[in-house]
Amino acid sequence: MLAYVFRDKNHKPYEFMMFQDKLLELMVNGLVLFNSKNQRHFKKLQRSKNDSLEEIFYSEFFILGSSCTVRSNEICKEIKMNLDKLDLSEIYKYAGQCFYIGAAEIINQNFLKEEDITELYDLCLVLEEKIFIDEKYRILFDYCLISLCLIRNATCDLNLIKIVRRQIKRTEKNVWDRNKNDYVFTVKGMIKETQTTLCYGQIEKYKLCLGVLCLGLSRYKIEPNTNTIIDLVILFYVKFPICTQDQDYFNLLRYNIFNSIEKNTSSCLYMICKFKNDKPKEVSEYFRSRFKSLSELDKKIVIDVLSDYYENYHNGEYLIDIEYFKNQVIRFR
Repeated sequence: MLAYVFRDKNHKPYEFMMFQDKLLELMVNGLVLFNSKNQRHFKKLQRSKNDSLEEIFYSEFFILGSSCTVRSNEICKEIKMNLDKLDLSEIYKYAGQCFYIGAAEIINQNFLKEEDITELYDLCLVLEEKIFIDEKYRILFDYCLISLCLIRNATCDLNLIKIVRRQIKRTEKNVWDRNKNDYVFTVKGMIKETQTTLCYGQIEKYKLCLGVLCLGLSRYKIEPNTNTIIDLVILFYVKFPICTQDQDYFNLLRYNIFNSIEKNTSSCLYMICKFKNDKPKEVSEYFRSRFKSLSELDKKIVIDVLSDYYENYHNGEYLIDIEYFKNQVIRFR
């Protein structure tokens, strides 16, 4: 948050600021230098394996950010090549790089080629399988998925909706089978409890991904401004709260992202009306064309996900009749 203060006219540009807290120093300077193409302070932004995982994550993120270098294909290939040999610090390192890919696309708009996005999507699927074998890869999978959701924000991308849905479904008690036993102290003494390997923060993370993908069925989109990168860092901070009480403190800051969400005026929107005199509803042409090509089963899955999202998390003012929408989309050519 201090980066807001230092982004003013009185601050000397690209002057490195020293703090006692090394994570704070990294965050503030990284945010100020983001997209500056200034390489003077690279060494000061670098972190080693002996530093905290948070610092390793944001070190990679901000080094790429200050150099404005996007090498998505190289990053994905490097991860795949070394996937079975990665230790935890390297996983956080690559997670930071993956997060940068999505953030850079938001800030710079159309930075990536379609083949780069396909490569990132393939990596996401590989990592989704990997987390069943070893949970340590989850942080890398999460930020690969987050990056894709940022790139495809407001498109209702069907492939990504399926991935997000699978993760949300696995948070349900009767579906998620990777449980572990733990011992907790209570007023009745120490008792044995079975806990899932997913915490509250991870559940929230996947809901945020779904929200970024949907954004009012493409009625809105993320438009970059001077504070968007700060808002994205806050929205998807690497260590999510682990309980609902902690989450309350984060929610207020997460609302800052709404400063970067604007009405989608793109020509790719398709207008539909339920009744003749109704106000037209805008739907993504990208979503409409992709939806029409799905099998009946996949259509039901997508409608199920979107219905749940709109019933539980969306402002009632922008609700759309999902069943009507489904029929219209199928009928349109």
